[in-house]
Amino acid sequence: MNVKIPTTALFGSLSSDDKAVYSPVYRIYNHSARGVTVTPTAFTKVSEPLELAGMALSLNFTHPNSLTVPLRSADDAFLGAGLTSPGSITIGAGSESSPQAAAFSMSGHLPENFNYPSDVPHQPKYSLVFSFAAEPASTM
Repeated sequence: MNVKIPTTALFGSLSSDDKAVYSPVYRIYNHSARGVTVTPTAFTKVSEPLELAGMALSLNFTHPNSLTVPLRSADDAFLGAGLTSPGSITIGAGSESSPQAAAFSMSGHLPENFNYPSDVPHQPKYSLVFSFAAEPASTM
């Protein structure tokens, strides 16, 4: 398998967003000659200020098909610890010069009692784990 994933994925919220959380669009590229199934399997807290307890967050695949995976619920259950992945996506076969891709972003909302800091933004850290499985080789 030759799959390239982003090593950092940022998400955030501005005071003008009414506590909505969003992110840029990220891509997972499959440069392999076989399709690859991608399953989000775990989301864990590395460091987080207490003010973010109760934040809800989801991973949203939009391509090659639509799939929403809850990463964290408002009651602080996390993917792999209280939440399970509802499925996976498959990225078709590609090549080094013409990879196939999956697109995803994150969305959610901050806790109801959250107050935006006036000086320095919060910078929590989390770990997101994907599992990859190559499709079987075709036999012709």
